[in-house]
Amino acid sequence: MTMTAKKPRVPAAATRERLLDAAEALFAQHEFDAVTIREVAELAQARLGLNHYYFKSKEELFRQVLARRVEELSKLRLDMLARFRSETNTAALPVEKIVEAMIHPLLELSLGEDEGWKSYVRLNGRVATSEKYLRLAEGLYDPIAQIFIEELGRSLPSCSRAQLEWGFLFLVSVMSGTFSESGRVERLSDGAQRSSDLSAAYRAMVPFIAAGLRAISPEK
Repeated sequence: MTMTAKKPRVPAAATRERLLDAAEALFAQHEFDAVTIREVAELAQARLGLNHYYFKSKEELFRQVLARRVEELSKLRLDMLARFRSETNTAALPVEKIVEAMIHPLLELSLGEDEGWKSYVRLNGRVATSEKYLRLAEGLYDPIAQIFIEELGRSLPSCSRAQLEWGFLFLVSVMSGTFSESGRVERLSDGAQRSSDLSAAYRAMVPFIAAGLRAISPEK
């Protein structure tokens, strides 16, 4: 009697990650409504029904694509804040350090070899400027935002809460727009500057944002 070898079972966690990776790549390339669950399953080389099994809906799949990156990125940002606090003798950090802690981890991930993070950064730029995407991502970005707003409040004590909230929003908008690599700077500079040169953008971005945050303070 001939025994037929069974195919090894793929761990559930690996299948779920493949689906998230596939969805991330597709959502980064196309609008949410243009991506189908079938396309996600085909790219992930997974059975169509597994998307529903793990995520129940396309909306929840999108949210989980963001959630896994937000969690890791938030930890890196908080670690950098903690390191800056340990190096600073005063209770309030320089504004530049707060801006660095928010932006530099994203820069490092963008410049790394992980294509997933590159896809996330492109997708994140879309989320930051779209009411629809923000609604899908509801609450994911708020905990880290509150921490950074409070940190800015210690460094800019004369600012009202509303001023700090607007200031943080401007920080995120500049960061997200820049990291989306839209190609706009190529057109403005006739090709002399490259939107893909994120290190150059970062060097200009940090002092620009820090100066803007200080400018909204009544004690400027």
